[in-house]
Amino acid sequence: MCFHERCLLLLILMILITTQELNACEICQFLIELGRKNG
Repeated sequence: MCFHERCLLLLILMILITTQELNACEICQFLIELGRKNG
């Protein structure tokens, strides 16, 4: 995963957080899944 893709994912995450479509638990699960995909 390149730097730009990572930034894009963080941007999407921040948008989802600010629109309150995700709660903390879902965010954690998302980050864990990202970690698994990255190695």
